[in-house]
Amino acid sequence: MVSSAIAKITQQKRRFNIKLALIAQPRSEIGAASRKNDDYRRRADQAAAGTPMSRMLRISDRMSAIVVMLSGDATGVASAEKTPMRQPATSRPSRLWIAAALVAVALAVGAYFAFNTHKQAPVASFTLLSGQKLSTADLKGKVYLVNFWATSCDTCVKEMPQMVDTYNRFKDKGLEFVAVAMQYDPPMYVANYAQTRQLPFKVAMDDGSAAKQFGNVQLTPTTFVISRDGQILKRYVGPPQFAELNQLLEKALAA
Repeated sequence: MVSSAIAKITQQKRRFNIKLALIAQPRSEIGAASRKNDDYRRRADQAAAGTPMSRMLRISDRMSAIVVMLSGDATGVASAEKTPMRQPATSRPSRLWIAAALVAVALAVGAYFAFNTHKQAPVASFTLLSGQKLSTADLKGKVYLVNFWATSCDTCVKEMPQMVDTYNRFKDKGLEFVAVAMQYDPPMYVANYAQTRQLPFKVAMDDGSAAKQFGNVQLTPTTFVISRDGQILKRYVGPPQFAELNQLLEKALAA
């Protein structure tokens, strides 16, 4: 009886070992496949390289790279070239942002040429921090600057001390200055900035209408130099060349 029991246990053990071998075999194959994953993927990509779908995806990625290149983003070009061909959906948001940026730039450039020089200043009104209303009609007969800016604009903040110096230099000769904060700028931030920096000129909040009247201003800082007869002598997008600006103001104030 003992020998038969041992024989039965041995037989069950063999069956158990066979089951373990059957279970372990796929895992070992999976492990081997995992170790050779890069080789399998390379072969699969080579096999699929000639399919119509693969060619379409490559064309799509190249078009994306061209769009990024036109936008002037070299880093974007590099990232577009490294984007896997089979993941076009992941690049859609970035392409939409690029398209929106290009449209904004196109609008800004169009507005720049439309309102650059020798155009009559538009009829626009401003609400000063004091609550007082001011319009371009009130400034007729004076040389004045209209500076669109924002407290969140680093360039605006950096140029502001020079704007203050320019105003202080020419205010006794009749120069007027209106710093118009963009619509998205919180009034509390604007008021705090004007007070802590002791801005000596008029500071206004725009509800969007003034920026629209001045050619749909989108980029900050944007500064207009306006003559006594209401003509736009110069439009600066970005910081002006202050030596040039000072010469222009000298000439305009002497006229």
